[in-house]
Amino acid sequence: MKRHTLFILPICVILIGCKGDGSNDSIACISSISIKEERYISSVFSNSELIQLETTDESLIGQRINKIKKYGDNYFISYDNTALVTFDRQGKFIRKIGETGRGPSEYTRLYDFDLLPDGNIIISDGKKLLLYSYTGKFIKAIELDIVCFNIKVIDEDCFLICASAEEYSVYLINGNGDILSKQLERDNRMVLGRNVAFFALGKDHILYQQDNSNNFLSFNVKTREFANIDLLCREDNVLDIEEVNKYQNLLDHEKHNPDAKKIAGIASYINYLFFVIQDQSKFKCYLLNTSGNTIDCLFTEDTIDDISFTNIFSLLNYITLSDSEECFMALMWPHEIIEGLNSNIELSEHSNYQRLRSLFENIPNTEGANPVLIELRR
Repeated sequence: MKRHTLFILPICVILIGCKGDGSNDSIACISSISIKEERYISSVFSNSELIQLETTDESLIGQRINKIKKYGDNYFISYDNTALVTFDRQGKFIRKIGETGRGPSEYTRLYDFDLLPDGNIIISDGKKLLLYSYTGKFIKAIELDIVCFNIKVIDEDCFLICASAEEYSVYLINGNGDILSKQLERDNRMVLGRNVAFFALGKDHILYQQDNSNNFLSFNVKTREFANIDLLCREDNVLDIEEVNKYQNLLDHEKHNPDAKKIAGIASYINYLFFVIQDQSKFKCYLLNTSGNTIDCLFTEDTIDDISFTNIFSLLNYITLSDSEECFMALMWPHEIIEGLNSNIELSEHSNYQRLRSLFENIPNTEGANPVLIELRR
């Protein structure tokens, strides 16, 4: 069956008001500096790795990828909100974690997952969290008083939760499910989940974006304190959450403010964070070096994707689904890559082009094959 990319850019549709004291700080400013626009994506990510995930009846990945996470030499991939599978460094299938169902060790819907420091796995099933060992053995269930869409592990006994239909949107809980702190009062606005809700800013901070605005909630993992922060300075004229909250819903805001610039995608690893600015129908992707809060480069639709040879934003779409400390990650379907290779014959001498061609030499049916996992490092 032919696979299709189902979304242009994953966007967190969360209409909330952040009621904090004092003015927000900003991390970077794009309007006052000259930023180099990269011609080729490989000039930025010179260290890339391509891994063909094996295809078996047991390991076949569904069409909608929810989240990709790396731990050691293994990869964890959730899809279709129904399954979580693991592969090793060579792309060999290892196991499936848990099962769908209504039993005590089963999940009815896999909203999100994360990994504890010891490698154990935690899965969000709405009103409960399910804990499994690294080998997939069920350990226990943690009942919740809130509905959990997304989860971010801080340590073995502390988690950030993105909640649904609750009084607040972000909660800090302990390993028993007790609420330690709650942030971002919702003002009765609708909340929809996103595949990856929490993003690392360096090693010490976790960011949570409000809607697709310039406003973020920041959590300091050392002090356990929350703060309000803007990604970009006011001169960049990017959407402010207070403007969104003047309307009953996001569609009303977009109708009355069609020219508003938005942060429509974000991903991070170690000291790098990229964010996509949507200005009407135009997209620009900036790479931020968080160790010095400097913007190193810019990707646009004119940037040539000479790593997967697909459209540059197709590759970046999947990167926004990854959660890793080591690298940016993406999954590309074989039929997309082959179409890209056939459309870029002029780059056939490129080493990445030849690497991708060689991956499919022994795969007779690429239409039914699992995707290629792509790691990108600076």
